[in-house]
Amino acid sequence: RSGGSAGGSIFIAAVRLHGVTNAVICANGANGSPGDANFFGGGGGGGRISVMLGLGRPELDALLRGEHLRSLRDLENCPGYLGSFSVTNGTATDLDHWGQPGSLILRRLQPQGTILRVY
Repeated sequence: RSGGSAGGSIFIAAVRLHGVTNAVICANGANGSPGDANFFGGGGGGGRISVMLGLGRPELDALLRGEHLRSLRDLENCPGYLGSFSVTNGTATDLDHWGQPGSLILRRLQPQGTILRVY
């Protein structure tokens, strides 16, 4: 009997991301194996998906060097991608040993000359 593995990580850096409605990008945690009265295989934690849009080669190189891009802005959804994302946790037979959900980050590089109004 064993615990489920974590969902891992997915990093997508692209100018644009397109996908149909049944497309799924997932980093799900695996379920733990059933246990007996003395042992429960815990569920794995959900993974992390990070999508950075609008990046050209210079911005990607800067990110890979660990530099902070100040012009990255959070997105509510991924324009052009009609599918879904999943970072679901793994389950276990014992509710106390379920994994934790993962995280999803969607960001877009603001084009030069963009004006942001903050109210």
